[in-house]
Amino acid sequence: KRQGHHRGPHDPGARIPGRDGLDARRRAHPPDPRAPGAGVRRGRHPRLSRPGAASRATMGYLAEGIREAARLLATLDPDVYGAAGLSLAVSSVATVLAAAVGVPLGLVVGTSRFRGRTPILVVLNTAMALPTVVVGLVLYALLSRRGLLGPLGLLYTPTAMALGQFVLATPLIAALTVAAVGEADPAVAKTARSLGAGRLRVLAS
Repeated sequence: KRQGHHRGPHDPGARIPGRDGLDARRRAHPPDPRAPGAGVRRGRHPRLSRPGAASRATMGYLAEGIREAARLLATLDPDVYGAAGLSLAVSSVATVLAAAVGVPLGLVVGTSRFRGRTPILVVLNTAMALPTVVVGLVLYALLSRRGLLGPLGLLYTPTAMALGQFVLATPLIAALTVAAVGEADPAVAKTARSLGAGRLRVLAS
């Protein structure tokens, strides 16, 4: 008599307890293809499973952000216009102060020959490429509670913002003034001196 082959638990043909009943229930009640998540592979987002769905979702977020920004501007949102007005005021003050310091400094350095002129030019040209992160960290160290200017309480204030922009803009304005003065025709200054103009009038010309 031929012995029957013993099927182990990993045999494809082996019966698993309760499996026949589960298969029967699945055949009797098939899943609804209209149900949420039906036909979607595990681990994949249903909206991002199609090619290009991620790009369309990103564009949708951008379009929604633009529409929201337009709505806030059209409705004269006080928070938006308050922030814009504060930024404009801080930038204006910083630019005026930087011009008041940078233009005279650039005129003196560009029209005079004195000891220390070369180091000043090096400092100005280097400061033009100074990263804003470095300026922010230095000012934060100075204005923080334990910093040198900490007792003034200027950290996170519009004054601190204007100070940071002043530090960034002053070397730029001074270096541009030096370059503009250097390209001027020397005959203009000589003619002004011959006509009796003083040093300030010569610089202004």
